[in-house]
Amino acid sequence: MKRKVLVYMFIFIISSIASLFLFEVYASLNPNLFPGYGHMSNNNIDDKIDKCSNTENVLAIYGDSFTEWYGDNEENISKLLEKKYLNYEVCNFGMSGTSIANYINRFQNTLNSNLNLKKAIFYLYEGNDFFEFRYHKKNSRIEDISIKNKNIFDYSDINSSERKNNLIKNFIKSTKALNIIWREFIKKFFLKNSIDENYVRQIYNTNTYFEVSLSDAIQRMNDTPENIKKDFSSGILNENFYKLALRNPDYFNQIFNPGEYEFEIQKNVAQKHINHINERCSTYKIECVFIIIPNDEFLFQESKDKYSNIFMFNKNINFGRSKIVNFLENFYDNVYYPINLFNYEDFIPLDMHMLPSGNRKLANFTHEIFK
Repeated sequence: MKRKVLVYMFIFIISSIASLFLFEVYASLNPNLFPGYGHMSNNNIDDKIDKCSNTENVLAIYGDSFTEWYGDNEENISKLLEKKYLNYEVCNFGMSGTSIANYINRFQNTLNSNLNLKKAIFYLYEGNDFFEFRYHKKNSRIEDISIKNKNIFDYSDINSSERKNNLIKNFIKSTKALNIIWREFIKKFFLKNSIDENYVRQIYNTNTYFEVSLSDAIQRMNDTPENIKKDFSSGILNENFYKLALRNPDYFNQIFNPGEYEFEIQKNVAQKHINHINERCSTYKIECVFIIIPNDEFLFQESKDKYSNIFMFNKNINFGRSKIVNFLENFYDNVYYPINLFNYEDFIPLDMHMLPSGNRKLANFTHEIFK
């Protein structure tokens, strides 16, 4: 009897492993089905540099999750660019959840290394790379703007953002099958964080910029459907954008069309970042371009409905290029914005990131303007 139980257990384990393997293969071959899973492995800048240090011509890309999305899979923007820049090694230094200052710090790390860097592409996201002006205090210098006690112009290679998971977490995060089980079942039903009044109070205890009162934020949380809150708490939906909507529901209106005074600050902040990068590029004789990835909320009515009904942002009636994008594209000769390039179907449902079709369009656009 004991022997039979062991045999059944062995068969069950082998069958489970085989099923997970087959599902992993299936999911990898169908990237549109599970685009947000299986690419959040360790991200260490020194490891990234070592990986491409033996090549003659390096094209480096910098950015946030838009550059890291899909990891080492063929749908990643760097993998798509490799097929176009045949004489270059395309090295991806993107890091999810970072800002322009972090891109600069990672850029400085690569400049300090022995990489034969010839070209660099900075992918700026219209949706969250031009928000820092909101932290400016009137009658103070823009150089003093800080977020969470960190100066936004603190450029230093020692401040490069890193992500290092423990062995188990890294394995789960880097596989689609286990990541889906973790987020869709285990975390969602057994380890989820409760989204309640205490959840909102914690947001207000840790952030420095609030557009609405705590009571208003709590009401927005109470108005969020329970099934949506479960998806936020388990990481299926972007929880950081939900937290932003609770405390700053007019965020998209602010960054698209700030007031005259606020726009001057927004321009000055963006110029300071870009000027610093351009100066570094000139000093090291590197061809550099900036490509601004559109925010889908500014392009499609369906996205506006998504951000207001799911994420709880206020309605934003503006369409097209934001004011800061218009300014930067006209002011610099190496800043580009892909107007009328994407469709709503190029973006992941209930997310701001792009499906492989969107990444392919972005890669084509990049190559056309930066051959």
